[in-house]
Amino acid sequence: MSKRGQGRNIPALQRSKETTTLEISFKHLDTSHKKFDIRMCSAEYFCSLLLAIQKYSGFTVERFRDQNKQADRHVIDFSETSELKGFTSLEENLQLEEPWLIKVCPEIKQEPQRGWRASGVLVGNILFLVWLDPEHKLYPDYHPSITKSFHSKK
Repeated sequence: MSKRGQGRNIPALQRSKETTTLEISFKHLDTSHKKFDIRMCSAEYFCSLLLAIQKYSGFTVERFRDQNKQADRHVIDFSETSELKGFTSLEENLQLEEPWLIKVCPEIKQEPQRGWRASGVLVGNILFLVWLDPEHKLYPDYHPSITKSFHSKK
């Protein structure tokens, strides 16, 4: 038997933000929120969501976070939404993480697909989806088919 290679360890691959691939998780999905009830999502929405997850799973974290040329995802400013307190179903430490919104079908311009969204928190290289939003209820002011009256209800 050859003793070639014995005693030599293969160094662990060091990954940076530029090479770390985005992962998407449903671990913190809020299934009981009245506004974002998953039972309101159609089969077509779920199929499109899976395709969006497949697309984003090929992104590096760096590419996902780059908002300069992309209108299909952005950081959420909850002060501009219908949910001013943010992701209240999450543990306090996760509520401090960066919230993100993705368009499920960014290439489709007709209703209802153009309003389909999903949102969650980005922790390291994992986007934990929290709300599925097929009716664009998080940002109703920016959706043409939803009335702009939600601010008057605050």
